[in-house]
Amino acid sequence: MISGNGAVAYDINKKQIIHNKFLTKEQILNIIKICDENSIYYNIYTESEVITKSLNYNTLFYYKENANKQEEKRTSINIVSDIYNYVLKSNNQNFLKVTVCDNMKIIFNSIIRKLRTIEDIDVLDVAHMSRKIIKAGTEEILVEYCYTEITNQNVNKWTALE
Repeated sequence: MISGNGAVAYDINKKQIIHNKFLTKEQILNIIKICDENSIYYNIYTESEVITKSLNYNTLFYYKENANKQEEKRTSINIVSDIYNYVLKSNNQNFLKVTVCDNMKIIFNSIIRKLRTIEDIDVLDVAHMSRKIIKAGTEEILVEYCYTEITNQNVNKWTALE
């Protein structure tokens, strides 16, 4: 099984990791710093949870989807007020990827340029907005936003299979 767009591959039968290219804590802290300084929404994916400050964009979608899933199949969302210090103090976190979201393309593109200055990471090129539909009773709410994923350098599903 491949997770985090290729950041980790598991042997399900042996229940062990057979490949990983996790983001380092230093990389994660650099990403957080840029996002926080520029007031842009982000969340961090680990092997066990999604770390976020609030339920917006993709985490809001996961939260709403969780209501229709069995407990063991739900996405674990950990809402943390100070993600920087949470990560700084964490032990044994395997960071798969970071997602960055904003509904203003000009702001989003400016932050992407800043994130690309961090060494040894890849910032996914996304030429379109993400669109998700959240069902609230009989109403459907369209959520649109610019979105990218940040992984360790050269992480993808193909290299995880090699």
